[in-house]
Amino acid sequence: MTFPFKFRLHFPQSYWAFGVLALGCSACTNVPLEKEVSLEAYQVEAGFGLEVIASEPLIESPVAIDFDEKGRLWVVEMTGYMTDIDGTGEDEPSGKIVILSDTDHNGKMDHQQVFLEGLVVPRALLLAYGGLLYVEPPNLWFVEIENDLPVNKTLVDSTFVLGGNIEHQPNALMMNLDNWIYSANSNNRYKKVGGQWIREHTLYRGQWGLTKDVFGRLFYNNNANQLQGDFVLPNSALNNPFQQINNVVRQQIVTDQRIYPIHASFINRGYIDGELDEAGKPTKVTSACGPVIYQGSLFSAEYEGNGFVCIPEGNLIKRNILSQQGLKIKGRQAWQNKEFLTATDQAFRPVNLFNGPDGALYVVDMHRGVIQHRAYMSPYLREKIEATRLDTITGMGRILRIAPENHPGYFFQDIDKQDSQKLVDALSHPNVWVRDKAQQFMVQNQRYDVVPALQQLIMQDTNSATSKIHALWTLEGLYALTYEVLEAAIKQSDNLVKSLAFHLLPRMDLSIHQEAVETLIDTQFSKKQPQVDWYMASVMGQLKAGINKPPWSFYLDLAERYQGDALFAEAALSSLHGQEASFLQTLQQSGKPYLSTWKQFAKQTIRNKKSGLYNRELKPAEKKPYGDKRQVGLDLYRTYCSACHGDDGHGIKNLAPPLYRSEFISGPSERLALIILHGLQGPLQVDGVQYNFNAAMPGMANNPNLSDEDILSIMHFVRNAFSVAEGNLTAKKIKALRQMPPPGGQQYTAETLPNF
Repeated sequence: MTFPFKFRLHFPQSYWAFGVLALGCSACTNVPLEKEVSLEAYQVEAGFGLEVIASEPLIESPVAIDFDEKGRLWVVEMTGYMTDIDGTGEDEPSGKIVILSDTDHNGKMDHQQVFLEGLVVPRALLLAYGGLLYVEPPNLWFVEIENDLPVNKTLVDSTFVLGGNIEHQPNALMMNLDNWIYSANSNNRYKKVGGQWIREHTLYRGQWGLTKDVFGRLFYNNNANQLQGDFVLPNSALNNPFQQINNVVRQQIVTDQRIYPIHASFINRGYIDGELDEAGKPTKVTSACGPVIYQGSLFSAEYEGNGFVCIPEGNLIKRNILSQQGLKIKGRQAWQNKEFLTATDQAFRPVNLFNGPDGALYVVDMHRGVIQHRAYMSPYLREKIEATRLDTITGMGRILRIAPENHPGYFFQDIDKQDSQKLVDALSHPNVWVRDKAQQFMVQNQRYDVVPALQQLIMQDTNSATSKIHALWTLEGLYALTYEVLEAAIKQSDNLVKSLAFHLLPRMDLSIHQEAVETLIDTQFSKKQPQVDWYMASVMGQLKAGINKPPWSFYLDLAERYQGDALFAEAALSSLHGQEASFLQTLQQSGKPYLSTWKQFAKQTIRNKKSGLYNRELKPAEKKPYGDKRQVGLDLYRTYCSACHGDDGHGIKNLAPPLYRSEFISGPSERLALIILHGLQGPLQVDGVQYNFNAAMPGMANNPNLSDEDILSIMHFVRNAFSVAEGNLTAKKIKALRQMPPPGGQQYTAETLPNF
């Protein structure tokens, strides 16, 4: 197969794919050229090569990258993060966004231009809409680009980051297939329409890093869970504002958290039994971040769709193999007792992974001795760091490339000069970066001339499913979808294409297609396709102009087919906003035992609606007018606690239990103080529900930034916000409780907490 864009084969001394133009500009810095970096301490899977394409002094403390159409690297430098063991200078404007180029075409970056500087802990960037979107807390900014310089700066969102600890603030700007920009640790998504930025609510996802699969489903993680994700497309189950969604989003994709580093290393909770093996090696993930779903042409077929994850505390990158079972996505580690990439270099700190334009896998290595933020650093880790002088490893940073050994690579360019047919042909490219850029260029430049070619691509069943998914979303972004195109997609063989077409169907005026829509639904339902059935269920209640009767019989048949499966019940209730009571009456009249889950969901949604209890992620956070210690406590809570327990105290799935209605909050003040000071680990029960997470809550007793008064302020806030209990402790009592560590020097458990 041939592809429309120009590709450049590269020189034999390097298999790296870029470096197409020698650039010069007045804003360039005088930095040394390429630095030779030894990789003897690194072990990558057999058959793959590893090379450094950029390193210090060209870059420092990189945390995120993006590629432009010229093959250049745009890099965010978070140079203010943990410059020493005390985190000195974190609030200084030392961060940058730089552009790296390869001027001599040998596969290594040798040229730096500072695009933006004087930034305070910048954390994400995205090239889009002819400019650059970037995050400098608390703001999300957009600047246009002219001659590689920033112009016309626009404030997109002044509340993108609302306080919180630096490890837990929103990050990872990613353009998804649906033409929305998503972030990790945020419940907002963004799009530019008609020259204006718009914001819309979505779900909170993950902690650091975000990725997508070929269908546009989102994947992420938190520090103690290496890979989580959604079974369905973003917002496809969020049509009912009074419904809480628990079964199709934020699911544990890989349950095995075991890691296999090749050397002993220091981790924050290394003093806890089981965290280190006999050789001093970490045994499970504690700082997972920066996942990516690989979608490229360079790796062999068994790697397509694999989930790779950064494990900086173990100096390694993990590979997971994903599979779909009906609607569910499950994953397993590719190997036991082995990793995809490991190192004995304790400064190797992979924090982000990306698919490159050439199909290679790119690793953002922050490369420093201390990766743990000061807010949660245990005395154990601090002692180890000071003894080994790990805190002196600063001012470094690398970008690594992983590809099959001796592969020459290639790169496409001049996207803005392609005709409409070549742009559409690029949607079939094996590298996701090329497909994404082609779609984004057509949508963001409103290339209406591509519409006929896009329609033709979808109409032909012989074209790849991947290209059709991109084509459907491109038409959606151009406001050029038609019923005829969606009908053709539904009649084709691939279930993902069918599912997406049903997902998009409510956007059409179906009043003149009623008979055809009903035939489509009946025909597809008869085929018993779980994936397609779910998306039909998720839109059935919205197709009011497409069907002439309530969809009760469809949902009853669906419940019988899947025996009341909660995944399908969530789809139904999401779609039936405003029709819940009538639907519940139908369920009750049926009397089938497998409908109990459906009735439970309907009743809860109706109760939520009557009491005005919205899905808490679909409405803006309300800042309550707390005063005195409670206001201070709110600020401290957002900095140290909300990332795990949620702004509203309802907890975060697979990470931390709720504080709302928790016996640990409403119980004795002394017990709550001990938990905050010395930490708590499961299993434990909250409001009748059992929790047993991989992560333990770290104590704050040894945090030098938290005084006794601060601990007391946190207590005042959480008890006021999440219970009706009152406290009577004093700062003097907090000081005394600091001297009551749990048995064995670990965290408290529900059993070892003293009774007061």
